[in-house]
Amino acid sequence: MKRRETFNLKAFNKDLKYIRQQEELDFSYLTEFVPQEFIQAVKPFVKAEEAFSLWGKVQAVSKRMAPEVMEIIEPAIRAFKSSVMAYKMKRVKKGFGAYFWGALQGVFAVEQRKRVRENMFNWLEIN
Repeated sequence: MKRRETFNLKAFNKDLKYIRQQEELDFSYLTEFVPQEFIQAVKPFVKAEEAFSLWGKVQAVSKRMAPEVMEIIEPAIRAFKSSVMAYKMKRVKKGFGAYFWGALQGVFAVEQRKRVRENMFNWLEIN
């Protein structure tokens, strides 16, 4: 008969609480989840947790608005830079995350249109 390992849930919850109460995370924790180019672009402006959240927004918008676009880092950095510029010029009314989401939608919509236009058959120029 094989013995199952017992797992004390109370001890595990204590450990999780301790891990969550520790100091802020640095950017070295993000290297597995977020591309290095994006980290370097956002590092001067946000904390590591916020950078992780912003990358999650990039992935969600790219899947939704531009499913055919494979290179998402460069458009995401462009959207971030334009959002930072708007924030510094006091054009952001609600919140930075919401403005960044809108900027991502615009940038990825343009990228998707470029990608579709490349693959479109032009029936007017048939030889």
